[in-house]
Amino acid sequence: MLLKNKRFTAKVVFIIITAFVLILSIILISETKTHYYVFLADDDTECIINNVPYVTQENVLPTGCESACAVMVLQYNGFDIELTDFANNYLDKKEIVYDDKGKMHNASPYEYFIGNPNDYDSYGCYAPVIVNAVNKAVKSTDYHCENTSGESLDYLMQKYVSNNIPVLI
Repeated sequence: MLLKNKRFTAKVVFIIITAFVLILSIILISETKTHYYVFLADDDTECIINNVPYVTQENVLPTGCESACAVMVLQYNGFDIELTDFANNYLDKKEIVYDDKGKMHNASPYEYFIGNPNDYDSYGCYAPVIVNAVNKAVKSTDYHCENTSGESLDYLMQKYVSNNIPVLI
């Protein structure tokens, strides 16, 4: 019986150590400021973009994932811009509107961010809004943003990612 208890104790210690290592790994990963992404195109071409800054929306903009992604790309390209600056000064927004019967009436998410990325109960926007915001942020530079919606992942990797041009998906 004592042998079984030692095995059980060893298993528990192993599980605790494994859990600690996993938790530590998650913490270290979440604290990392830069990442690299590896993509394989259809022809097995490896596409890598190194040193993409990690910008989190967590505790900053609860519904601002689109803005966080855009800011990562802007920072990668050398622009000194923060997440709240991008969302507050470049992103076209329309507040959520309800009529007297409680029915929601809003602008198109193809034209505006519906709500405010600072609020938990906002809806977001689609690619044209982010493209417009990024182009406003890079105005008077040699940079521009394109809407490539509808292109295949392989096309995006071959044309952009393989040339170290990040793509927001």
